[in-house]
Amino acid sequence: MDFLNRKEEIKWLSEMHAHSKKKLFPIVIYGPRRVGKTLLIRQFMRGKTALYIYVNETKSSHVLAKEAADAITAAEGLDELVALDDWDKILRYLIERSSFEIIVFDEFQNFLSVDKSVFGILQNLIDRNENRALMLVFLGSSTGMVKEVFEDASAALYGRIKAKLLMKPLAFREFYSGIRALGYRDAVDIAGLFLIFGGYPKYLVALEDFEVGAKPLEDVVEFLFFTENAPLQNEVRDLLRAEFGNRGAQNYSILEAIATGHTKLSEISSYVGIPATSVSAFLNALCDYHGIVEKNIPLLRPAAKDTRYAIKNPMFRFWFRFVRPNESSLELGRYELFKQEFKRGFSTYAGREFERLAKEHLISSLKIGRIDFSELGSWWHKDREIDIITLGKDACVWECKWSIVDNRKASDIALSLKENASYAGIRSPKLGLIAREIGNDARDYFDYAVSLGDIIEGKLPYGKRRDA
Repeated sequence: MDFLNRKEEIKWLSEMHAHSKKKLFPIVIYGPRRVGKTLLIRQFMRGKTALYIYVNETKSSHVLAKEAADAITAAEGLDELVALDDWDKILRYLIERSSFEIIVFDEFQNFLSVDKSVFGILQNLIDRNENRALMLVFLGSSTGMVKEVFEDASAALYGRIKAKLLMKPLAFREFYSGIRALGYRDAVDIAGLFLIFGGYPKYLVALEDFEVGAKPLEDVVEFLFFTENAPLQNEVRDLLRAEFGNRGAQNYSILEAIATGHTKLSEISSYVGIPATSVSAFLNALCDYHGIVEKNIPLLRPAAKDTRYAIKNPMFRFWFRFVRPNESSLELGRYELFKQEFKRGFSTYAGREFERLAKEHLISSLKIGRIDFSELGSWWHKDREIDIITLGKDACVWECKWSIVDNRKASDIALSLKENASYAGIRSPKLGLIAREIGNDARDYFDYAVSLGDIIEGKLPYGKRRDA
């Protein structure tokens, strides 16, 4: 697959590289696993004198040092008498004597478990060689570990980093371009795949590798998850094992609770069967250290008791919703039960996921001036809920529907939006609908009426609102 759009990231790296021609320039690129950090840096390294070192946490410090020394010796054409037999000598050579213009350490935070002395060695070398023309790039996947290595005031490398880049998943429009190149044409199937995989390039590559392009969504999901030796059946488990090690039992249960709709602290506590105070500690770690979960509070009602928790990664949400709860059937090879559960539950699941895509589209529309708002979020109180609210010049309450909205449904939705807006204390807002498909007359109930086709084309159509 061709390298997907990362123009802003490449531009940023080019600027950092220009700075590194005048002085030692250490930078950090971090983000969730599978987001494309390694692919990005390898693309940027092309045509440059660069060295790439992967810090494999399953190898000893001695083995990693030998591998790095061998790579340096081969690249630099060093005499065998040049001894690079420990990290102090290796790093000293790289920073003070090597001909490399870029040196990359991938999964750099793994030195926390492999060899912490590396941090102190680098601290001294960075401090002593600030006028050396060299770009040091540290890639990291674990948000908490990256913070521990670079942002903790007591850390050896605290204050030594010139700039940081948070890598985010591809936006839907970029995902759409990539998946169209694989032969997909059906808009609903394309959106469905995005709702499962999000903008993680790794999964676009998987679709290409296994040649499942242009097959219906249900067939793709069955092949990737619900068959014997399915390629992605254990993907999330493997990622979480890398994150938690063998100490993740409670975290798995909490993530399953959230993915199956238990999003409040009390609901999660009841689901996993441990006290709320203990659950709270786990949730704080999942949010702040691991970066896997996020806290959401309603606009206009920022009370702690109204907090809801959500899993950030769509692939994790899908896996915990459809795979994890049914693993006993998987062990027995009863794959048809998975397929039945997917058919039965995906529409409801996609409805919740579609709200995220809708928010992304509104933010994109804001950036190009098609709508003007200063805040975006959701609102809920007791049994009332508004999917999306935009506050500011274009104050609007929005309903999201992963379905076909006809005239009758549109009338009911518009009336419900008005009632909930009044209850939330929002005076005379515009009404917005974002749905998979919208009937022609149905658009007339809203100030904005956006279909999946409009999202794909980057449009934000006005409706012709009349009273519901």
